[in-house]
Amino acid sequence: MDRLPDELVIDILCYLEAQDLINTGVLSRRFLRLSRDLRIWKELCFVTSPAEAARHRRRLFHDTDSNLSALRQAFNTLAEQSDHSTSHGISLDRESNERARALANWDPRGPDEELDFYQEYIHRHAPIAPVTWLEMPRDKVSGVGPNHEATGMGILRNEYGEVSQLVSPLDDGSVAIWTVAREPAGASGSVQLSGRSDAGLLTGLAASNDNKAIMTEVGAVECVAIDSSSRRGLFAIQQNLREVDLETLQIVSCQSYPFSITALSEASCSVPVTVGTSSTIHLYDSRVRQAYQANGDIVRCELIGGLTASHADLTQPGPLSILHDHQDNSIWVAGRFTHLLNYDRRFFPRLRGTVHSGARVSSLSSLPYPHGHQDLDPMNRSTTRGSTLIAAGVYKGKGSLELYGISQPSGLTTKYQNRQTASTSKLLSAVPTNGHLAVSDSDGNVKWFERNAQHRIRTFNINTPPEPSRQSGNYTVGTDVSFNQASTRAMTGLWNTADADLPGQGDIVQKITPFCNRASQPGRGVQNPLFLWTGDGRIGALGFGSRAPFTQLRRAGDGWTTSDEDEDQDRDQDEDEGYVSGYSAKGAKRDGQDEDEDEEEEMRVKARRAERRAREDAERQFAGSMRRALEGQANEARWMRGLGLGG
Repeated sequence: MDRLPDELVIDILCYLEAQDLINTGVLSRRFLRLSRDLRIWKELCFVTSPAEAARHRRRLFHDTDSNLSALRQAFNTLAEQSDHSTSHGISLDRESNERARALANWDPRGPDEELDFYQEYIHRHAPIAPVTWLEMPRDKVSGVGPNHEATGMGILRNEYGEVSQLVSPLDDGSVAIWTVAREPAGASGSVQLSGRSDAGLLTGLAASNDNKAIMTEVGAVECVAIDSSSRRGLFAIQQNLREVDLETLQIVSCQSYPFSITALSEASCSVPVTVGTSSTIHLYDSRVRQAYQANGDIVRCELIGGLTASHADLTQPGPLSILHDHQDNSIWVAGRFTHLLNYDRRFFPRLRGTVHSGARVSSLSSLPYPHGHQDLDPMNRSTTRGSTLIAAGVYKGKGSLELYGISQPSGLTTKYQNRQTASTSKLLSAVPTNGHLAVSDSDGNVKWFERNAQHRIRTFNINTPPEPSRQSGNYTVGTDVSFNQASTRAMTGLWNTADADLPGQGDIVQKITPFCNRASQPGRGVQNPLFLWTGDGRIGALGFGSRAPFTQLRRAGDGWTTSDEDEDQDRDQDEDEGYVSGYSAKGAKRDGQDEDEDEEEEMRVKARRAERRAREDAERQFAGSMRRALEGQANEARWMRGLGLGG
């Protein structure tokens, strides 16, 4: 084998299965290089693709069609009369040409795009690793209390387009930054909390109970925009847009708008950020900062009676996603209205045009390649500049995954809408990653689709039950269940969902961001995991393989305790300290206190402890019952829609 040329060895390796190819790669460096040949893994990706499976089903249906039996018999009789070898060769050539045409139609690569099909095969068929959920920081002073929730997620990327830091506003008005590091081989990585601002930085209320209400009032998904070059972030808080220096974690500017901010575009130093409020569209340029206006009435009067060149009015409220197309300097706006709005940045706020969708779009993204449907001959695809607009939303209660081919200068050229097999519920996010699309829906599913948005590759639900509780050192995997929670779960009903009141159960993915925003380069051997931001305020990383893509590192002083049980013990100890047995906090015996007073004080402590635990248990039960009620309503809606009675 060592004397055989590389071409012949690759032809031999083409007959091996995927597992045998992986085992062959450990023999030597030469076999490792040859077993990673892109032609081999491209063939394996195609053979196991849903498109090839659909082609085989169509052929099987064609062969079993009774209407063609007579024609097939006549063709066979005619073939027997001719030369057998010639007819056999023609049949093989026909099958080979048909397969080559199907392979070319399936090829997800755009013009001049390089794609690592070995990593593509891993993303399509490798087991999904356990999701790494980041532990939110707690109170920086005491370290006691529930974890904070993330109210958004932003990404700071390096020069290779890879994630270097995660930026998230928390429900207490602070900003937290995690540093993401990858090993040189790309097999594993780590995430560590590297910075956190003071509470109330974004709300201006310092430490206040009103911070959470302010941070979660609007509920915008695209509420964070990060400029990686200047290392500054924009955070939308109600009607205010605050610019934060990520190096010092201090606010450098603030701009107020007439209505609540519902969407932000990406941030770049070369173009202004597009800000979408509930009724208007604005351009924000950090180089031209305007004075902060606290009185909203003054701004509204200016919008009605002043110049209109600075903003665009919307006839229907509710923009949810804004996308910048850098090929033609255009701005795409989508939301609760049924059209995609297209603005020209050079002539803003003049509307360039609209594209009718019919769906309520939640997420917009794009591919820098022209859209070509799989049924079109690749030889006839246009080589002109263009892009593919990816829209995800809901249409009549079902998920809608849509592709729009945009070419210059003709505009919209092709359109494809998948409203049958995308999802039975609303789609929340859709992004391109490697040679496919990653999509999330309101049932907690993360789905992978081909780039044609027609064939689904695989599905994963983030609410998949974890493994049973097991002991691992000093850490217990699993969640302790109280008596009331156990009795609540024991109750059966038509819409009852097991473990619905546990943290993370019934969660949904609101935003998906790939680790690298570029296609995987051949030979790098680096996976492209997904970062997830959920509706319950969690941030996680989803990868492939037997190990999690990232491990979280902890520093002393981050405010974490070993477990929730230790937290309860610390709180109980703080409550008991200075009262039980008549001792003060410093351990000194209190004067003038008899045994009756000691017993009475101890009973008060136990009563407060029981009351607190009962209150927390009641809150968990109420949250679980509300979640089950909403799930039951959704199930009823799907059931009625199946009978043809739904909208």
